[in-house]
Amino acid sequence: GEPPAKCLQIDGAWPNSARANIEAAKGKLVSGFPTYVAKVCAEYPDGLPLKYEGAGYDNFWGWFKGSHILFYPKGVSTTENATYTLAHELVHALVAEGNNFAIYLRYIATPGILSEVPKCFYDYNPVLLEERLAETVAFTVIKPRCGNPQQQWPKHYNFVQQNIMK
Repeated sequence: GEPPAKCLQIDGAWPNSARANIEAAKGKLVSGFPTYVAKVCAEYPDGLPLKYEGAGYDNFWGWFKGSHILFYPKGVSTTENATYTLAHELVHALVAEGNNFAIYLRYIATPGILSEVPKCFYDYNPVLLEERLAETVAFTVIKPRCGNPQQQWPKHYNFVQQNIMK
């Protein structure tokens, strides 16, 4: 069959280093987390464009915009940053209303999950529940320096393993 990353289409002009980093990030996700990528791609049969916006936006690294994902310079400045940003933004694409929104509903209904706030280096407002889910997936992919997600946020880690990675 088709490789699961086919839907993740690098679109428009990218600086060479940023393009190399996002290509490496795609490769890591496809080879290490193919079920996750396949779930996202199933929702975007015509493709999910990955676009670069050199002007940036505040301190954002990336942003799922409904029909595409925008990457800002900080989010693709290294392969690790690109991998983190891609993994994080794909969660927003996966659970967008009308696309696997049931995953998000199961997430917020999971007993005890709201008592955990997965944070490492991105200081988001904890009331943004979808950010908690996106951070957990990103931490599962990049293995953050701030600790072990399975130990620090076990409810989140288990939810991601059972509902997104399988």
